[in-house]
Amino acid sequence: PKEPKEPKEPQAPEACVPIPDKIPRAEASARARAFSLKHAPFTVAEGVVVTSLGQVDARAGFHDATHVYPVGFRTEWTNADSTAKFISEIADVGDGKNAEDKPVFRVTRVMLPLPPAAGAGAGATIAVSVTAKDTGKAPGASAEVGSDLAA
Repeated sequence: PKEPKEPKEPQAPEACVPIPDKIPRAEASARARAFSLKHAPFTVAEGVVVTSLGQVDARAGFHDATHVYPVGFRTEWTNADSTAKFISEIADVGDGKNAEDKPVFRVTRVMLPLPPAAGAGAGATIAVSVTAKDTGKAPGASAEVGSDLAA
């Protein structure tokens, strides 16, 4: 019998820049120059795509000693089974002038259409779940597409 293969480490896309939790400022600056991407969209890690870099806001609530929260920064990520896309963004819900305003971090789930079922074509049988309201049958009863649902 064959020996099982060792799992492979996932390979990041070429434009992907690994980012550790903390790095010295000089190293961060050097990495930024080396991997300079001035335009979105670009992939940063495992399917996360930066679609907008946003605008840096000078108000105190939009930065601190270690973080900057650019208004309009936006990323998109699609889950593994491609049923939903998650959009993360930093927004300013104020008027843009109040020094006390703080960023709003928003995550929105967008459901994606399901891919066609394998083998779904003329004459294919697909089991679907229907409710008692539709058929008069008990909840959870199933029917075949194209069959007589009233039976």
